[in-house]
Amino acid sequence: MDNVSLFANAIVVILMAMYVYNNERRMGEIIYKLDQTAQLQQILHLVDTKFVEIDKKTEMKLQEAGNRHNLKTDHLQKQINDITKLTQLQQQKLDSVNKKMADIEKKIEIKLQDTENRNNLTIFNLQKQINENNELWNIICEEGWILNRKHCYYFSQNKLSWHAAKDDCRRKGGHLVKVEGKAENDWLLTAWKELDLYYPWIGANDIQKKGSWNWESDQSSLSYSFWGPNEPNDEQGIEDCVHFWYLNTGGWNDIECTEPFSYICEKP
Repeated sequence: MDNVSLFANAIVVILMAMYVYNNERRMGEIIYKLDQTAQLQQILHLVDTKFVEIDKKTEMKLQEAGNRHNLKTDHLQKQINDITKLTQLQQQKLDSVNKKMADIEKKIEIKLQDTENRNNLTIFNLQKQINENNELWNIICEEGWILNRKHCYYFSQNKLSWHAAKDDCRRKGGHLVKVEGKAENDWLLTAWKELDLYYPWIGANDIQKKGSWNWESDQSSLSYSFWGPNEPNDEQGIEDCVHFWYLNTGGWNDIECTEPFSYICEKP
C-alpha cells in the first residue's frame, strides 16, 4: 500500500474517531440532561406530593373550622331559641297576672260600688228614721241649735270658764250638756270635732262635794262616764269641772273651772 493510501486511511480513522468522540460527547450531554430532567421530575413530583398533602391538611383544617363554626352556630341558635321560649313564657305569665289584676280591680270596683250603695241606703234609712223620730217628738230646735233625738244642742266656739259657759247656756234657755249614755257621748264627740271646738265643757262637776260628781242641770249623779286614762285625778286639789279632752279618744278630764274652753249647751 502506498503512502497516499496510508494517509487516506489515517485520515478516515481520525475522522471516524472524531465522529465517535463527538457522538459519545453528545450522548453524554444527552444522558446528563436526561439525568437532570429525571431529577427535576423527581423534585416536581415531591413538590406536587407536598402540595397535595398541604391541600389535604388545609381542607381538613377548613372542615374542622367549619364544623366548629357550625357547632357554635347551632349552640348560639339553641340559646336564642331557649331565650325566645323563656321570653314567651314570661310574657304569658305577665299576661295572666295582668288579667288577674284586671279581674281583681273589677271585683273591687263592684264591691266598692255595692258598699257605697249599701252605705247610701243605710244613711238614707237612718235619716228617714231620724226624721220620723223628730216628727214623732214634734221638737223644733231654734236657729243655731242641732237636733239629735229629742234634744237640741248648741256648740259654742267661744272660750269661757266653766261658770261663764254655764251662765251662757242658761241665758239661751238650756244648760251645760248632760251626757246620759254611750250613743249620746259618741255623737257629741264626733260633732264637736267636726265643728272644731276647743275641748268643750260639759255639765259634770264636783264643786259641791269633792269626789261626788253631779250634773249641773239637775244635780243628779253620773250614771254614765267616759273618763280618760287616770282621770279624774283632781290635780293640786283644784280640778272640779269636766270637759272633753284626750285627742284620740275624747275622754273626759277634770280641770280647774277657770280655764277657757268651748262648751256645749243642751235643752230641754
